[in-house]
Amino acid sequence: MAVPLLKAWSGYPLKFTRRLLLFGRRKNGYLRAAFLHRQTGRIRRVHYHYYPLRDQDPHTDPTSSPSSTTKTQNEEQAQQSAAPKAEQQQQQRFRYFFHAAYNGSYYRGWQRQPNAKSVQETIETHLSNIFKQPIVIYGCGRTDALVHASQYFFHADLPKVVDFDLLFILHQRLPRSISIFEYIPMDSIKQHSRYDAYERTYDYFIHCTPDPFLDHVSSYYPIDFNTFDWEAVQAATQLLPQYQNYRAFCKSPDKHNSTICQIKSCQIWKSDTKKTIRVQFVGDRYLRGMIRILMYQLIAIGNGKLSLPTFETRLQTGKSDEVIKLAHPQGLFLSRVKYPYLERGNCSVLFDGMSFF
Repeated sequence: MAVPLLKAWSGYPLKFTRRLLLFGRRKNGYLRAAFLHRQTGRIRRVHYHYYPLRDQDPHTDPTSSPSSTTKTQNEEQAQQSAAPKAEQQQQQRFRYFFHAAYNGSYYRGWQRQPNAKSVQETIETHLSNIFKQPIVIYGCGRTDALVHASQYFFHADLPKVVDFDLLFILHQRLPRSISIFEYIPMDSIKQHSRYDAYERTYDYFIHCTPDPFLDHVSSYYPIDFNTFDWEAVQAATQLLPQYQNYRAFCKSPDKHNSTICQIKSCQIWKSDTKKTIRVQFVGDRYLRGMIRILMYQLIAIGNGKLSLPTFETRLQTGKSDEVIKLAHPQGLFLSRVKYPYLERGNCSVLFDGMSFF
């Protein structure tokens, strides 16, 4: 008579209850039932149904006896005391900073995005495979498509202390366009790779003669060193630290909470061969497309297509009277990031002496 009771109790469609397996009755009066699929014969659902013993009142819960009540209370107390420990152990995370670099020629920027290959997604995928669970990383900033980073920091909350050679595993799995130089354990879970950075440096490289070997790491502009107005460009770079509102030099200013930035310095180097140029920006933060917009207008000033007073007016008013244009992305590098508690030199050979720039 137990079968009809369990079949009626299950409440599942007939195809799941036609074949029923009953297991031994337990001491507390519960009966284990496994429902088989009528076609495949596989166990689909397992339930425990209270079925009283013969010498027991059907309307009495077997756990209501003094001995069983005490036992149940002890079990509940043990579970309650063990639950916080298990939850704390499960939620415990260890924050690590990763010192990295990447060649942006093969990616649509740093940030993960749908239907496009990004640096963030690539690293997250391999870290998740290593630790057998989803790992989310947070970068020190966002770079556009084809933009590089010779020094980049991101942080991740790992499920355990890294007591193995993680660098070796990452070097074996990551593509050659991404390098991890070191991982640094943090003292606090509150230390953030993006919000704690107080200074960022960008370098922009230009080659003035066609060179197929530089096209991926430098932007080609046919600049004539003899006719280029270097004095006007130098004067424009000296204006940048004097102003803080760079709304006129942002691709999408309304998407930012603030367009206030502090450019600490802007320097220009020219090679003796008159074939390459390097421009360096040092500041606390940057807006979307800001460096590339500034570079486009600096080149326009040098070529006589933009006047210095117009450039300064845009800095003063935060308004631009023309369509915003950006310089090529290939020559832009995020080259230095500083923290109050962390500072590393640039590990890229490209910046080691800059022999060809």
